[in-house]
Amino acid sequence: MVVLSSANGELALFMLYAILYQLSFSSSLPYLCRKDQARSLLQCKKTFSKNVDASGCFQSYAKTLSWNRSTDCCSWDGVYCNEMIGHIIELDLSCSQIQGKFHSNNSLFRLSNLRRLDLSFNDFSGSHILPKFGGLSNLTHLDIWGSRFTGDNELNDIFPKWLGTLPNLKPLSLKSNKLHGPIKASKNKKLFAQLQIMDLSSNLFSGNLPVNIFENFQAMKIFYENVRDPWNKFEGYIPSIIGDLTVLCTLNLSHNHLEGLIPASLHQLSVIESLDLSFNKIGGGILQQLGFLTSLEALNLSHNHLVGCVPKGKQYDTFEKSSYQGNDGLHGFPLSKDCGAYERIAISSMISKRKNKMNTQIYLENFDGKKHGQRKRNSL
Repeated sequence: MVVLSSANGELALFMLYAILYQLSFSSSLPYLCRKDQARSLLQCKKTFSKNVDASGCFQSYAKTLSWNRSTDCCSWDGVYCNEMIGHIIELDLSCSQIQGKFHSNNSLFRLSNLRRLDLSFNDFSGSHILPKFGGLSNLTHLDIWGSRFTGDNELNDIFPKWLGTLPNLKPLSLKSNKLHGPIKASKNKKLFAQLQIMDLSSNLFSGNLPVNIFENFQAMKIFYENVRDPWNKFEGYIPSIIGDLTVLCTLNLSHNHLEGLIPASLHQLSVIESLDLSFNKIGGGILQQLGFLTSLEALNLSHNHLVGCVPKGKQYDTFEKSSYQGNDGLHGFPLSKDCGAYERIAISSMISKRKNKMNTQIYLENFDGKKHGQRKRNSL
C-alpha cells in the first residue's frame, strides 16, 4: 500500500479541482457561432439531399452530417468563423455529396458576411446562378466548378446583375457547368473591377468574345476559357484590347472557332507566363515580338492555320515542336520543314508575281498604245 505525503495529496487535490473547474467553465461558455447563422445553415441543409454520386471527386464525404444543434456551428465541417465576433466568413461545401436545386429563398443567402463560398463538385442540376448571390457583397472568392448549374442564356443577364455588385470578387470559377449561349456586351463599367482569375472552361458558350467586358479586366491575372475540353465555341477575332491587360499571367483561349490574326497588341503582356491559342482557326504569321516576352514559359499555337517561318531567338528558342504542330503552313525549327527552303520558295513566288505584274503592265501599256495608234489612223 502506497501512502501519499500530505503535500503530494494537497497538490493532487488542487490539480483535480483545477481540471474540474476548467471543464465546468468551458461548458458554460456560449457558442462562438451566432444562433441566427447556425439556424440558416441548418435550414440550408434541409433543402438538399445527400447523394454519394453527386460529387465527382476522388474523395468526397457529406460535410453537413456534422451539422447539428448540439455543437457550435463554427466547429462544423466546412464552416469557418471570425474568431472575434463569430460571423461565418467562409463556407467550403466542395465535394460534399449535395444534390438539389438552389432557390432564391435559400437561407444561405442570409450569410451576408461570407467572403469565400465554394460549392464545387456537387449536383445543383436545374439551378440557375441566381442574382441573389449579389447580396453577398463581401464575397471575394466564388467557386461553382463542376456543380451542374444551368444557364439557358440567362448568364448574359446574370453577369451584370450580380457580379457587378461584388466589387471585391477576385477569383471566379464557373468551370464545368451547363452554361451556354453568347455573353452579350454590358454597359456596366464596374463589372469585374477587382477580378484576377476567371475560368469559363468546359461550358457551352458561343458567339464573339465581348470586347467591353475585357475593358474592365484591368486586374485580371488568369483567364481560362477552355482547357482540354472543347465545349465552348467562341468565334470571331481575338480582341486586341486583351493586350491592355498588362498584369495578365495566363491566357487560355484554346478549342474554339476563333479566326483572324494573332493581335499585335499581345506583345504588351510583359508578365505573361502561359499563352494558349491552340485548336482555333487563327491564320497569318507568328509575331516576332512575342519572343521578347521573357516571362513567357509556355506557348501553344498548335492546330491553327498559321503560315510562314517560326521566329528565332529569345523565348522562341525555348519552345518545343508541340507548340506549333498542326499548322501545315509553318516552317522552321523546331519543325521538320526547313524554313530556308520555304523562304526560297516564297522569294521565288514573290519574284514570279512581280514579273507577272510587270508583264501585265507592259501588255496593258502596249495594248493601250495600239488602241491609241488605231484611233489615230482612224481619225486620218
